Formats: sequence, structure tokens, C-alpha cells
Amino acid sequence: MAKRHSRTGQILTITIGLVSGSAVLFTFAMLTPRMTPVPRVVAAREIRTALLRAGLDAESLAIAGLDVPAVARVVTDARTHLETSTLALLEHDYAAAAANVGRVQQVVQSGKSSGEQQSQLATARIALASQETTLTAARTAFLTAAVAGLDETASSRLAVLRGNAKWSVPIEYKLAQRSEGEWVGIRDGLIANRDLLDGSGVNIADAEAVATAAMLLGANRDAVAAAWNTASE
Repeated sequence: MAKRHSRTGQILTITIGLVSGSAVLFTFAMLTPRMTPVPRVVAAREIRTALLRAGLDAESLAIAGLDVPAVARVVTDARTHLETSTLALLEHDYAAAAANVGRVQQVVQSGKSSGEQQSQLATARIALASQETTLTAARTAFLTAAVAGLDETASSRLAVLRGNAKWSVPIEYKLAQRSEGEWVGIRDGLIANRDLLDGSGVNIADAEAVATAAMLLGANRDAVAAAWNTASE
């Protein structure tokens, strides 16, 4: 009896005997298990980089009100996700695609490019957009896994902090939603060393949120930072 096996998860065809000189083929659809990712060791640098990119740094977790066990759970859940995730590879692929766009674009903008290079730039941009879509989905999956065990208050605070991450102001000012004009006012006031909370500088309607963030940061920062560093080693 001869056997011819296909790849895992496909069809297994078995040839059994001969009838009047012709092979009789029996094809069986076999349900074979798919390969599952094998958990790997996640280095401290990888998990810390992923946490920082996701806005799960020690200061943000402190302002979110997390205690030491909750911080350890966030880091542990994040590590567990990374053990079978391709996030690090996708980050690398996206960086490579972005660098490729930059190189080709520089040639095109120099005025010395050919029609072929302009076509290459268009292709490179399409590839970069595809990589970005894939990477965004992977980052979202990582974040979802890391904060899955948090309560609504902590999750909400972290979401607000992430949304305001682009503003170059102390983190305690980021625990509130503001218009662009209000953010610019806060930034300029801080540059001018004005006290923004005494009523003589920029009028901040959400002073209570700033005070809450500052209180949580002052009370939790050291313990949270120690827990974050230990859990991510």
C-alpha cells in the first residue's frame, strides 16, 4: 500500500491496491490540527518597548490608580501576549518599509528619478500603508490583552492619557480632554513659568483632574515604577 501525504491541514490521499491494472484512489478529508505558535522567551527590552509604545509606562499606570499587584498583572498579561505574538517582527517590517519609502522618495524629489523610480515610490507607499494597517491591529491586540484585567476607571484614565500623549506638557495635565487652543495655552503658560492653577494664568476648568493626577502620581509613582521594572525584567 502506498501513501501520499499532503501538508498539514490539507487532504490526505491514500492509494490502496490495484484493480485491473489501475490504481484505486481513496481521498479522505482529515481534520488535522493547525500549528500553534510556540511560546518564546520575551526579553526585558522587548516588553518594555512594547509597554511604552502602548502608553503603559509606570507614570501612566500610577495616574490610572493601579496598585503593585495590578501593575504586575498588566506586565504579566502583556508578556504572555508577546510570547506568541508577531508584534516585534511587524514593528521591524514597518520600520523597514518606512525607510524604503524615504529612500525612494529622496531620489524622486532630487529631480533625477526615472519613471520606474516614481512607480517604485507608489508601490513602496502602498506597501507601507499595508504594513501600517497590520501593525496597528497588532498593537491594538497587545494593548487589549495587557489591560484586560483593569477596571473601567483605570482603563478610562489610561485611554485619556494615550489620547493626549502628543502634547509636550507634564503628564498630570494630560488627564483631561481639552481643545487645541487650551493645550497651546497650557504649553505656553508652562514655558512662561506661570502658575496655571491659581487663576492668574491660563484658566483651567479641569483643575480638579490635574490635582487628582498629581496626587495619584505622587502617591504611587515609586511603588509602581519598582513593580513595573521588576515585572518586566
